Amino acid sequence: MNLLVLDASIVMSWLFKEEGAQASTHIITFLQKGQAVVPELWLTECLNVLAIAKRTRRLAPSDIEKSLGYLASLPILYDAFSAKILRETVYPMAIQYQLTTYDATYLELAKRRKLPLATLDKALRVAAKKEKITLL
Repeated sequence: MNLLVLDASIVMSWLFKEEGAQASTHIITFLQKGQAVVPELWLTECLNVLAIAKRTRRLAPSDIEKSLGYLASLPILYDAFSAKILRETVYPMAIQYQLTTYDATYLELAKRRKLPLATLDKALRVAAKKEKITLL
C-alpha cells in the first residue's frame, strides 16, 4: 500500500484554498489510492486551525462543518509514538533544524517509517532534505 506522512499544512491549504493548495493537488490523487500516516497531534493541529477560523469568522459555520467532515473522510493512520522518541529524537531534531517540536514530529515520523513527507512548511522541507527524506 502507498503511504506518506501528511503535514497539517497541506490539508489546511486545501480547506482554505491558500497558496500551495494547487501545487499539492497531486497529494489528493495519491490519497485516493493510498493512505497518510500522521502523528497523533495532527488532528489537534487541524482542529485548532478550524477553531481559530471559527472564532475569527474566517470560515462560515457551514464551511467549518464541511471541513470537519472532510478531515474525517481522509484515509489517515495515526502513529502512536512514545515519550522516549519525543525526548531522544524529536526534541534534538527541533533544536538541530530550528523547528517547532510539532514540525519535528512529522520529520521524525517520516524518517523512522522511511516514508515521503508532504508539507508546505519551508523549514520542514529544508530539514527533510538534509535528512534525505523524499518530499512530495
